[in-house]
Amino acid sequence: MSRQPSVKTLSLFVALLVAGAGAVALLSAAAGAQNDSQPSYKIAVVDMGVLLSDYGKRKKLYDELQKDVDAKQKELDAMEAAITADRKKFETEGAGMTDSQRMEMETKITTAQTNYRAAMATRQQMIDSNEKKVMREVLADVQKVVAQVGEQEGYHLILNAAEEGSPRSGLLFHSATMDVTPKVLSILNK
Repeated sequence: MSRQPSVKTLSLFVALLVAGAGAVALLSAAAGAQNDSQPSYKIAVVDMGVLLSDYGKRKKLYDELQKDVDAKQKELDAMEAAITADRKKFETEGAGMTDSQRMEMETKITTAQTNYRAAMATRQQMIDSNEKKVMREVLADVQKVVAQVGEQEGYHLILNAAEEGSPRSGLLFHSATMDVTPKVLSILNK
């Protein structure tokens, strides 16, 4: 003869099941609330190498810088040509010159060489200074637009994912879907 549970036992069993289900629901809700309270971060990457090489303003500023360098180089070439001409003259005509003329020609060549080296050093300092100025301006533009995209798109973090040989970060891997380089570049080149 099988024994059937009493109504009291079934009621107790149902109450335990309901209480257990309620406890599971509470734990699940608490876990969900805990996950909701945990911040989720939106992360992107940009390739600084691409941004710097393809930014139209950088190209324009470097072209202007190159024009200045080329103009200064013409002046230096003229100085060098004058020194070379004076040396040849001194070599070919030096034996027929008086001591005073030889001394004057040697002084002229030495002074011209000193002036040439000084002009070269000044030119290099000008190039370096202007290049730093251009790079600061370009980097400021890039940083501003990266921050703008980050704020507009709700990113918490944007990392540099430049390839080797470029300004590089320690980033080892990123999904291509995280790359906002084209978006930043399109804003920069407007």
